[in-house]
Amino acid sequence: MVEQVSAIIRNSDEFILAIAPEGTRRKVTKLKTGFWYIARSAGIPIVPVGLDFKKREVVIGKPLYTTDIDSDIHILMEFYRGITGRNPELGID
Repeated sequence: MVEQVSAIIRNSDEFILAIAPEGTRRKVTKLKTGFWYIARSAGIPIVPVGLDFKKREVVIGKPLYTTDIDSDIHILMEFYRGITGRNPELGID
C-alpha cells in the first residue's frame, strides 16, 4: 500500500494526501507510521495539521522532511501535544 500511494504521488504534478491522526475513538500513546513511510518513499514533506477545539483554531505546522523515523515521530508528537482535540481525554499523552 505504501509503495502504491508513493508511486501515485511521484507520478503526479500536483497531489495532496490528507491522513487523519489517531485520537478520535481511543486513547493515543503512539502514532501509526504508514504516513511517514509514504512521505519518505515519495520524497515529500509531512505537514502536520491539527484542529484545536479549545482555541477554535486550525493549527498548521512547519513542513517536515523525513530524516529519522524516531526523531520525526517525536517532533510530530510534540506538535500534537499542544493541541486540544474534541475529546481531550483521548488525545496524546
